Amino acid sequence: MKKLVSIILVLALCLSAVAALAEAVPSKTTGDLVSIECDADVSFVIDTDNEWALEELNKLIAAPSIPDYFGDVIAEDGAIAPLADDKGVDEFFAVEVSNYDEEDGDVELIMKVPGPYELGEEVTLLVGILEEDNTVSWYSFAGEAIAEDAISVKLPQDAMEMIQEAGTVLFAVVSVVK
Repeated sequence: MKKLVSIILVLALCLSAVAALAEAVPSKTTGDLVSIECDADVSFVIDTDNEWALEELNKLIAAPSIPDYFGDVIAEDGAIAPLADDKGVDEFFAVEVSNYDEEDGDVELIMKVPGPYELGEEVTLLVGILEEDNTVSWYSFAGEAIAEDAISVKLPQDAMEMIQEAGTVLFAVVSVVK
C-alpha cells in the first residue's frame, strides 16, 4: 500500500512539474528568433503579420517540392536556373527595407537565425520580389554560416536598389537538407 501511495505522489509531482514548465515557455515566432544587422544604415524590419508572406508560405507548404514552389531562380550573375532538389527552407518571412542609399554600395547582412549551422556551411538567401502580375521573382545570393546561429550574406548594390524600390520583400534562407 505504501508503494502505491508513493507512486501516485511521484506521478502527481511529475505532472505538476510538466504543467509548470509548459506555462513558463512562451511561444516563439520568427520575430523572436531572427534578427538582421548590416554594415550600412539600412533598416531591415521583419514583418511577421504580412498577409502576402503568409499566402506565399501556404503555397510553399502546398507545393509538391521546394523547387516546384520557387521555380526558376535568378542568380547574382543573372543566370536563371531551378533551385537544387537537395535544398530545404530554414526561414521564410517578409522584410520591410528602408534607408538604403546608393552611396552605401554593397551591403553585408548578418542574420541571427535558429540554426544550427556548421561554421562555413554554405547557405542561400532567396529574395522574393512581387511583380506587377502578382508573381514572385526569386533572386539568389550566396552566404555562409559564421556561427551556429548566424549567417552572412552580401547583397550587391543593384540588388539593394531593387529591394529598396520594392519596399517589402520576402526572405527565404535555404541550405542543403541534412
